[in-house]
Amino acid sequence: MALSGIPMWTWTRCLLFFGMLVVQDQVSGSSSSSSQSSSSAESCDTLLRKGTRNSFIKCFSFHVPLVEKCEIQLFEVTVEGQTVYSKEVKKVFIKTFKPKTFIQTDTAIYNPGQTGRYGLMMMIGWMKMLLFFCLYLFFLTDPHNIIIEQWVNQTPRRGILERSFQLSSGASEGYYRIVLKAGKDRFYQSFKVQKFSLPKFDIIVTIPKEISVGQKHFEVEVCAKYKCGKPVGGSAVVTVCRPVKNRIHCSSASTYKDYEHLHRTSLCTTKTKQVPWSKCLTTVALKFISHQQISQCKNKLKITMIMKKGKQITKNFEILEIFTKFQKPKRNFKKTKCHFEKRTKNKKEALHK
Repeated sequence: MALSGIPMWTWTRCLLFFGMLVVQDQVSGSSSSSSQSSSSAESCDTLLRKGTRNSFIKCFSFHVPLVEKCEIQLFEVTVEGQTVYSKEVKKVFIKTFKPKTFIQTDTAIYNPGQTGRYGLMMMIGWMKMLLFFCLYLFFLTDPHNIIIEQWVNQTPRRGILERSFQLSSGASEGYYRIVLKAGKDRFYQSFKVQKFSLPKFDIIVTIPKEISVGQKHFEVEVCAKYKCGKPVGGSAVVTVCRPVKNRIHCSSASTYKDYEHLHRTSLCTTKTKQVPWSKCLTTVALKFISHQQISQCKNKLKITMIMKKGKQITKNFEILEIFTKFQKPKRNFKKTKCHFEKRTKNKKEALHK
């Protein structure tokens, strides 16, 4: 586990030889160190052994042994044949590249009872994903440093791992930590849990006091502001419904306290328009819904305003009714003559009223 996260590098050696090639790594028998050991007791690990009867020039690849930290080792190359023997020893500096680890949550602040997600990215070099598999331990601690959830033997795929966690409704407020344990190394990422609510705002709707049944469209002005007076951006969804009427009486057939019930049993039209952040005022043009049979009664319309900011702010604004009046066309007669004359070819006839 101590060597997890340290990749095995591949080296290449090109030689011209006859006979047997042996590549050995001489390591001090006591322990690995950052400098060459002066101890006479040495152990050799054979990294590559190759035999041939023909002469050739070829490159061989062999794996460099894993080390816990940077150190210098001796690499010995021996070439043996019937009439030739060659031996070469070189000092090689082996450097470990530990992967860079990043832990990121989907947000910095959570509400108690909320579900959170976090991601792990492990990289080595410049934007190079890890392709080897290692086992890691994750655990989540609360503000009292108590482990409330853990994930054992987690394996990133191509250096990426995603997991989720569920906070209880009674979770303590404060800073929580996600801890990654990889061998002797530990990595941390903190987030905060607290009860918070989005800013409150008011919606002001301006509508005409009267709408004639002959109108095809009418306009509604929408203005949304925070308590401090700053405009609120988002989308305004305007729904206009004409409740079902009782034909005998000039009143609604029933009282619609539930807006969903009103929408199912009424004639409705809906229009959505974006509200700019720079100003609070926007105008929505709505189509007027008229009855086939026009009555002398006052028709009621219901308007519901919904302002949305992002995914979490939703507010309803309802105007109970708009009165629509049916006005009979006015007839005006100008003063006319008392009699009219009808002209023909032979005679004129006078018509008296």
